[in-house]
Amino acid sequence: MVAHATQFRRARQKGQELIEFTLMVFVVLGFIYMIIDVAWMVFTRATLQYAVREACRYAVANGYDNPQYSPPNNIAAELPGILKRVEDNSMGFLNASNAATYITVNWYSPSALNTPVNTATCPNCNASPYVVEVDVVSYPQRPLLGIFTEKGPTRFVFTAASADVME
Repeated sequence: MVAHATQFRRARQKGQELIEFTLMVFVVLGFIYMIIDVAWMVFTRATLQYAVREACRYAVANGYDNPQYSPPNNIAAELPGILKRVEDNSMGFLNASNAATYITVNWYSPSALNTPVNTATCPNCNASPYVVEVDVVSYPQRPLLGIFTEKGPTRFVFTAASADVME
């Protein structure tokens, strides 16, 4: 009789362990998925920030009096190179098909940093002491493991900006 009761108790405990394990697996997997999604969003933001920083550095280094451009201070000739730098350093987040939607490049006069200069009327905008700003604006990103958001709205929107003085 005692042996039969012990076997029955062990069988009940095994069932209880199975239920506890099943409930805890969902909680642990949820935390793992959350960590992966947060890491993916941080990676996206850092990558976009790096891309605009490199493009801004390129704009400053290859601006005024660069013999590659004819005439040397031609903004129209420099702009595709800046956009290409953002695309090249964005690790595939931005490409030729969506770059024009999200990337903006503006030059500012040191006396009016709130208003971008009209590059069509400013022949020396990419010269010292003007300021160049490269932005990625409103880049949408869905969660990597967004099981329930696959067809839903975009949950995260990133903006990255970098500016430097032309020297």
